[in-house]
Amino acid sequence: MSQNKWQRPFRLLILTLFIFVMPAVATADGTIDGVVLNGLNGMPVQGVSLAIEGTDLAFTTDLDGLFRGEVPAGTHVVTVSKESYETQQVVDVVVDDGGVASFSVVLMPGVEAVASGEVEGTTFAEAITVTTEVEESSESALLLERKQAAEIADLIGEEEFAKNPGGDAAGVLMRVTGVSVQDGKYVYVRGLGDRYSNTTLNGSKMPSTEFEKKVVPLDLFPADLLDKVAVSKSYRVDKPGEFAAGSVDMVTKNFPAQQTLSLGLSFGQNSETTGEDFLTAAGGLSSSGSGGQPLPGSIPGESLVRFSNFTGEGFTPQELEQFGEQLVGAWTPAGAFDRTGFDEGDPETGFDLGYGNTFDKLGVVIAATTSNDFSNRFEQRNFYSVAGGRLIPNENYSLDYSTEEVKSGLVGNFSYAFSGNNRLELRSVLTNLSSSEGRFQEGFFSDLADTIRDYRISYQDQEIENLQLQGEHFLPEAFAAGSLLEWRFGESTATTEENRRQTLYLQGTGGQYFLTDNAQSGFMFFNDLEDDL
Repeated sequence: MSQNKWQRPFRLLILTLFIFVMPAVATADGTIDGVVLNGLNGMPVQGVSLAIEGTDLAFTTDLDGLFRGEVPAGTHVVTVSKESYETQQVVDVVVDDGGVASFSVVLMPGVEAVASGEVEGTTFAEAITVTTEVEESSESALLLERKQAAEIADLIGEEEFAKNPGGDAAGVLMRVTGVSVQDGKYVYVRGLGDRYSNTTLNGSKMPSTEFEKKVVPLDLFPADLLDKVAVSKSYRVDKPGEFAAGSVDMVTKNFPAQQTLSLGLSFGQNSETTGEDFLTAAGGLSSSGSGGQPLPGSIPGESLVRFSNFTGEGFTPQELEQFGEQLVGAWTPAGAFDRTGFDEGDPETGFDLGYGNTFDKLGVVIAATTSNDFSNRFEQRNFYSVAGGRLIPNENYSLDYSTEEVKSGLVGNFSYAFSGNNRLELRSVLTNLSSSEGRFQEGFFSDLADTIRDYRISYQDQEIENLQLQGEHFLPEAFAAGSLLEWRFGESTATTEENRRQTLYLQGTGGQYFLTDNAQSGFMFFNDLEDDL
């Protein structure tokens, strides 16, 4: 009797615990997540519905085809459907209490909807987990993108950049079919001139640093800042149509799926330049590319003419003399005047740094590159005319060029996903190309009928700043298959600063050279450009 006396309360306690604990166990939650991909092209599919059978739970994939949601612990069947795709079922999805069940689904585009019940969806006997990182600039991805493009297009990406000796966008485009590059920077598509093409950066139009051309010189953009370059040779409704030959779109570094860090150093030697005589112009370039001899700020922007009693405008001789004194500076390259005291050409150097990562909802990409190049070029030019069936020599002279270039670029891209269906991106680009040239010419010049020595030094600085804010918003409830809203705001500025000086000397009696009053002697040129878009 005493044993039964204690057994009844004990059984009651067990039953009570069973009644209260079991529902808690049954309703414990876990998580499912994964990605839905298009079976034809491997790209993520947006707006796909994933319904958990036996429950009212359903989830929708976001902009990147990803899904995630909490479901009751247990074994489930997930129905995956989207209009114009064959419905799939993933069975035996085991979700542990507090655990995560990850799986991926491949949807094949279908001829008719499966929801009517006429065609059954393919059923997977077990869950399949796929882990992958999509490299949008890989050769295989770009080949697939070109196949599925609505227009005739060629693309070249980061993998191809590494195989190409060209260090800028112009250099890498030499590998694209039907594209040629003139003067190392202007793109000719299908044999047509640069005026028949246009250039965009991340889909936005670019201003030009050229004074008399609308084309954007592509040597301004280091390849280390780019993810891919696409050349469209026919029209599409979502691209600017103001081209007859082709449209070149440069895409800057994209956001990585995982943390990346890259560091590059380069060193080069040119047998014609490194350690050899170098015609340095006006002290050369600094590491930032600054140099040259710009117009002094104290000189007014109006015409520098003598004062006129009739108009009451102009400057006195004393004022003009002061302006002229401010322009006194270097007129010849180092060592060129007396052919002694040359500078020596330095080795070519380069540095680049790239970092990318995703911190929860924030994506960051930062890339920077800089390089310094030196080159010497020697030419012998002979000009003849024909008289009486004979060749008569007119001009015979040699030309020596020394050129220094500093090229630098910076990319800062930031992306923030407010939710899976809403994302903002801020993309910024700053690129700069500075060059200085020293030139020496010597020989017989027919215009002056004598031997001349001609000296020239020049400097040019080109810079492009670009800032873009863009958004992507997937609206799953808009129309049957959902709708994608994209918008973009861009602001860009291109600037060019240029100055040049030239002096011409004529050989007189006794072999001495004296400064001439020729129009090419004592010549100064200053030019500034700012193009806002």
